[in-house]
Amino acid sequence: MKSAYWGMILALSMVVTGSVNIIMAKLQNNTTITKCTSNGTHTSCEEDSFNHPGVQTWYMFIGETLCLGVFFISKYLYRRRERLGLLKEGEVEPKLTNPWHIFLYPALCDITATTLMNIGLLFTAASVYQMLRGASVLFTALFSVLFLRRRLRIHHYIGLYLVVTGITIVGVASVVFGDDNNESSSNMVLGIVLVIAAQVVVATQFIVEEKFIGKYSVPPIAVVGSEGIFGLVIVSCILPALQYINISGKPIEDTRDAFKYLEESWVMDAAVPGYIFSIAFFNFCGVSITKFLSATHRSTIDSCRTVVVWVFSLIVGWEDFLWLQLIGFFFLVSGTFMYNEVYPLPFMNFWRNLFSCFPSCFAHLDEQDEEKSKLLVNSEDNYNNGKLEIKQTSNSAY
Repeated sequence: MKSAYWGMILALSMVVTGSVNIIMAKLQNNTTITKCTSNGTHTSCEEDSFNHPGVQTWYMFIGETLCLGVFFISKYLYRRRERLGLLKEGEVEPKLTNPWHIFLYPALCDITATTLMNIGLLFTAASVYQMLRGASVLFTALFSVLFLRRRLRIHHYIGLYLVVTGITIVGVASVVFGDDNNESSSNMVLGIVLVIAAQVVVATQFIVEEKFIGKYSVPPIAVVGSEGIFGLVIVSCILPALQYINISGKPIEDTRDAFKYLEESWVMDAAVPGYIFSIAFFNFCGVSITKFLSATHRSTIDSCRTVVVWVFSLIVGWEDFLWLQLIGFFFLVSGTFMYNEVYPLPFMNFWRNLFSCFPSCFAHLDEQDEEKSKLLVNSEDNYNNGKLEIKQTSNSAY
């Protein structure tokens, strides 16, 4: 009973922190401050919104790095229980015995994917952004077949088809019915393309983690923290360089301007720490669910936060309700659940039993045919023997 309550707490925490993560990111993008420029004789002021995806990526890696703190705390608690003789049978001390350079490859994927998604979030609604992230299931399945030589069953293909259908419906609904402004519609298309492209990189990260890190014995929470360390160092080196690379008279990523929002907006003072700590807790809860339950439970619970983000966006007026998006969400969740074999198990068992029945059915038919052929041969032999006996009898009679 205690483990059941612990699982429920983890699941609820994962949904809440995952939803807070998306909401805090969107809240940052919607934050505006007043910027004034002066040419000596005239001063003009205008509202400017937060547009710093690179800095948001940096914030994300700070949150992931905090997961290393959880790892070292668990390591300390293990040694304390060891001294007190309270260790359970089979309990192993968490260690970082792997070569650290293997965390560099998924960290590079994480940098690319997160930056693309942060840019895409600038042009899309928070709920649409979260729904489009379901495309990672499709690309992960594709790459697992190509690079890990896995085989998919019929319910996997049906699930992927439903996911693609849902993504298409959500994308079309957002572009066609989301805004009448042509410029906004083109930005929406760009945002959708960037978010979907990011899922290709996310799928690559999953494959890289399984291919290179999976063969080492390392706690998942340490994987997240180690990737966070690499990502934090790399992004910290890149951001200053982007400050001096200008496009159309503006830096690619103006870090000083991003920090100015923290000075002038109390909303950012709440959104940034909320974003960082929600990422840390979300990863901790996700890894714990994978450990105590399964990866299927994690992906299923993760899809539930789409509802929370969507409802929150509708309540605060970030977007309007669209029936087409609801239909797309239904297809996305149905496809994800079917791919992860959450449901409908009776349906899959029916087809599995049907296909497994075919050989036995054919064997049964073959047995029937064999019995019929034997009967025909026996009857034909009896008929020929009867004819021979009649002939011999008639010959003897004459």
